[in-house]
Amino acid sequence: MKTPLFRCLLASALALLGSPLVAQEVPQWQGRFGAGTTRALEGDRSLSVSVGLERSLPGYHWAGGDFSLDLGLYSLRQRNSDDPELDDDVFAAAAGLRWRRGIWVLGFSPAIATSRTSAISGVLQFVSTAGLRGEHIGAMLQHISNGSLHGRNRGETMLMLELYF
Repeated sequence: MKTPLFRCLLASALALLGSPLVAQEVPQWQGRFGAGTTRALEGDRSLSVSVGLERSLPGYHWAGGDFSLDLGLYSLRQRNSDDPELDDDVFAAAAGLRWRRGIWVLGFSPAIATSRTSAISGVLQFVSTAGLRGEHIGAMLQHISNGSLHGRNRGETMLMLELYF
């Protein structure tokens, strides 16, 4: 079942990929599209999709790396699982920072999620990112969780292949 929010996320990704105006009008922003897999503790897998924008922050450096503003939308598709509470799609919007040194990337973003499942227990979440990134392609391990700030939450871990444009 495709929800309206998932369709909007997919349409946004296609619009960003096909629009030369993004690079011409806003050169300091870089678009991102990612797809990958989410795996539950029980072994069930589902599709994960993300779209986002990054903007470098000139003058913000630490330990030989550079910071960038990171805006992202994430879709974690439902699973056919023995756990009925994993049968919902989860969508999240996040805004935070990424730090990049050479090919290494670390990131942290507060996020708002649309659904509650046995893995995502509330609206307020965090997205943690670690991975490798080249000029146009990257591989990221991302985890979305509430950090146990408002109840137990095991979170979701995503392995994403990202394309940058």
